[in-house]
Amino acid sequence: MVDWPNFIKGLDLIATWQTPVFIFVGMWAGLVFGVIPGLSGSLGIAILLPVTFLLDPLQALIFLTSIYTGSLTGGGITSILINTPGTAGAIATTFDGYPMTKKGQQNEALGLQITSSVVGGLAGYIFLLFFIHPMVKLALQFGPSEMIFLTIFVLVLIGSLRGKSFARTIFVGVFGLLIGTIGMSEATGIIRGTMGFDGLEDGIPRVICLMGLFAIPEMMKLITRGFIIESDIDEAKTYDLKKFFSGALATFKYLKTLIRSILIGVFIGTLPAAGSTVACLMSYSQAKN
Repeated sequence: MVDWPNFIKGLDLIATWQTPVFIFVGMWAGLVFGVIPGLSGSLGIAILLPVTFLLDPLQALIFLTSIYTGSLTGGGITSILINTPGTAGAIATTFDGYPMTKKGQQNEALGLQITSSVVGGLAGYIFLLFFIHPMVKLALQFGPSEMIFLTIFVLVLIGSLRGKSFARTIFVGVFGLLIGTIGMSEATGIIRGTMGFDGLEDGIPRVICLMGLFAIPEMMKLITRGFIIESDIDEAKTYDLKKFFSGALATFKYLKTLIRSILIGVFIGTLPAAGSTVACLMSYSQAKN
């Protein structure tokens, strides 16, 4: 359970006027890194790390945490608007977000995405505050056999999400798994699958895969089509804050889906080697079913 005396001391440490300033600046910086395809929160932390050398350790931690949190939210914005996930965890957002944009419903989609991201993140922090110890004990029970099962489960999950052919989707998932084995193994230090090319020893960056699978095909389509929104709508209504807020309020109409996704995200997030991508795909699968 929560160590309330230390928790209250922690609240006292952050109860300064500098804390909301660093949260605001860090969140905006994270949003920028998350929105730009090819960048990520981890890269943003690495770039802005020298800035924290002159800060108090607590303020630096708040600033870097805000950058990472903001990048996770920003990754879904480009998923909705141009069918290109800014982060790997926002892949599932492209499935329904971009079709909404093509129908002129991008404001509602952005409202849903940002609000659900904020609510889910806040609820996840609160949930872990009370249950972090039992969740960590559960995560430590996961060994190699459990991780293999989780990998197979994710492949089957991906195969059931999209596409008319389950077999083809599974094949693509296995192919992606093989691509992930290229490079030096972190566990053994053995170099695999490089075919003699020194440049592949570090593996194939995930950013390149995202850009090749999502960004480049979409840019080619836009070149030939010249527009994203298929229906004829007034340009003045393209940026409509009322529709944005209506989308934000619509998030709370699906409390069952919201709570279930929060629980899935918290559980997957505590597992070793599993991250936001697996959690988002699993949440999307459950919501779709």
